[in-house]
Amino acid sequence: MNNSGNNFFRHTLYTGIVLGVVCIIYYLLIYLTNQMANQWVAWMLFPFLFVISAVAVFYFRKKYSGGFLSFSRGFNLSYLPYLYGFIMNSVFHLLYMQRIMTPDYVNKIIEQTTTKLKAQGLNQKQIDASATVTRFFFEHPMWGIGISLLSFALMGAIISVILAAVARKENEKIAFEDI
Repeated sequence: MNNSGNNFFRHTLYTGIVLGVVCIIYYLLIYLTNQMANQWVAWMLFPFLFVISAVAVFYFRKKYSGGFLSFSRGFNLSYLPYLYGFIMNSVFHLLYMQRIMTPDYVNKIIEQTTTKLKAQGLNQKQIDASATVTRFFFEHPMWGIGISLLSFALMGAIISVILAAVARKENEKIAFEDI
């Protein structure tokens, strides 16, 4: 346990890379299967991220922490990889938006979204507003990254709190000796 800090950093970085790669692959699958307009498909990524985080936290607790883990350490073990994964995902997203995304594809997404909104009974003014916002985010990818940061930070925090609470296992012997 002498390398606890080093193990912690390596473990969170490795988990972050795994999360980033999973996000990129998932995003590419959504693109290739033409599901960009389906919001629920994008949200289905978070259960995968939860499982990866859970495995990583419990693995660290077992291998590097002697079977014990404080709430704060568990939270950090889960949350930091989300930040690392987000950085990878952001770089990919910028390259994707600048190099791969075509105006025809953006129009196709807006068309799919418009069809769905009409089916939901929205009026033309609401549909036009939605199309304007969608086009804005495709033309200004940094805004999309900002929104993604907020969603990643919020979902990462929620997942991390849950995992830290479940994985928490204090070493009562050490806690008792500190008194």
